[in-house]
Amino acid sequence: MKYFPSKNPILLGLIFLFWPFGAFLIAINTFYLKESKVIIYLFMILFGFTFVFFNEDLDSFYYAEYFSSIASISFDEFIKVYANFLSSELTLDLAKPIIAFTFSRISDDPRVYYGVIAAIFGYFYLKSISIAYVKYVKKKNSNTLFYLLIFVLILSPIFYINGFRFYTAVWIFFFGTYNFVLYRQKKYLWLCFLSCLFHFSFIVPSLVLLLYYFFGNKNKLYYIFFLLSFFIGDIIL
Repeated sequence: MKYFPSKNPILLGLIFLFWPFGAFLIAINTFYLKESKVIIYLFMILFGFTFVFFNEDLDSFYYAEYFSSIASISFDEFIKVYANFLSSELTLDLAKPIIAFTFSRISDDPRVYYGVIAAIFGYFYLKSISIAYVKYVKKKNSNTLFYLLIFVLILSPIFYINGFRFYTAVWIFFFGTYNFVLYRQKKYLWLCFLSCLFHFSFIVPSLVLLLYYFFGNKNKLYYIFFLLSFFIGDIIL
């Protein structure tokens, strides 16, 4: 199976056209190759595009209906809806309406919306997996393999696009925090705050990260905050 992506990536692309899941399995086997990551990313987008959202009890059904409703309004109407949304909901979740309106100009098919959601989710998910994979390759053993599998399959995998707001924010925040804390790249701090636009709850960890930016590794201070949160959680929030 290693032959296809390592010797002939074009052939792997052709396999993807006729059997996406087969190409996906081959790509997993050679994840270290850039071409394989491209195939995995395309498969995630395809997964989103073909996502089933007909169960009225799930968030996915609501998001599909929401996209259809946004697709039927004009730009001026959207501005009014958006303004009302900001004033009434009092939330930072700005990404959902902006993404929905932008891509509803291309198509009113909810599958397009879910394909876009999967593309955003999958990008940061794949970037984060690559971080864990590099750690695994440097020291291959049962412990690092177990950690990698937990990271890939348990911590908000692509199947979670049903609740894409929170889980997309998870991967955006992780990827931004990892690069900011370990490599001191300040530009990634803004990426962490971008996670708040997908889910408002990430304002809290983002503010904690901002404290870290100004005070550094003051563990005693952070432990004090942690202990106080047991008693005055509402005030902390």
